[in-house]
Amino acid sequence: MFKLFSRSAESHAMLLILNAILIGSVMDICIKLTGDALATWQLLFLRWFVNIIVLLPFALHVGWRTLAWHNPRVHFMRVVLVGLGSYMLFYSLAHLPLAMTISLFFTEPLFMLPLAALLLKEKISPLNWLAALAGFAGVLLIARPADAMSWESAAVPFLALLGALGFATCQVMTKGYGKHETTFSLIFWLSVLTALFTAPMAYSEWKPMTPQLWLLIFAIAGSGCLYNYLWISALRVGSMASIANLSYLNLPLAYLFGWLIFDEIPDLMTVVGSLVILASVIFIGRHNIRQARKAKLVESAAQAVAGTVAAKAEPC
Repeated sequence: MFKLFSRSAESHAMLLILNAILIGSVMDICIKLTGDALATWQLLFLRWFVNIIVLLPFALHVGWRTLAWHNPRVHFMRVVLVGLGSYMLFYSLAHLPLAMTISLFFTEPLFMLPLAALLLKEKISPLNWLAALAGFAGVLLIARPADAMSWESAAVPFLALLGALGFATCQVMTKGYGKHETTFSLIFWLSVLTALFTAPMAYSEWKPMTPQLWLLIFAIAGSGCLYNYLWISALRVGSMASIANLSYLNLPLAYLFGWLIFDEIPDLMTVVGSLVILASVIFIGRHNIRQARKAKLVESAAQAVAGTVAAKAEPC
């Protein structure tokens, strides 16, 4: 009975993640479709402002106690890191091929290793360090700064890397200092503060809006909210192993949609670089899962031994 329930929960988590990946791809496509029609700061502001409109009914339903701040520093730190990271993502999607942008943002787990070691004092295995270095070698294959035709073509890939670094820093800092904040509080206040943070820049470069652009904006905000909800729901019911394995579908989908919708055909070096990054991320993810399972087995064995010793020590 327990195995049946476990399998059912795992299947449910996998279905949630598959839907999240598809919806995340839709969001990336909508951002890219706006292209040069909107300034990046304007797009960023509208994405989070509409997010507030979508989340406000839920905020009123859960009540202000759920939204209360326990560590204000976490909220302000997140708005700066996510705001700048989102700017780099939106700008990269507008100026780089879809698959290249997603490949470069796939380096987020690679950045998390040194950040976790530096900020959270976590121990990183030598194999993980080697995999991370291999992944960054893949970045050089994609970016190829020596072959760039202009300063802008060389700079945009590294802006994408800075965005991945911003998101990675946010993840690590939230893990270390955001434990007492509710998930909904983190998402809601991120939307409010990022909209306020980006409003002055958006106003300074505002472009006229059309009905088609408003439709894309609501699609971006709605898909972003649904993407976050599905990911959080999947993490609550499924194992990290299944979730991690399915999350790698993001990259081949980016190549597929880039070809079908934007007629983007990557060159060989970009494909090789993407595969190197993907292999590095998969290795790190699976290695960490194996290490976590070993640690759990050791802890369970220690608890069993302690229980046996305690039982023998009890008087009859």
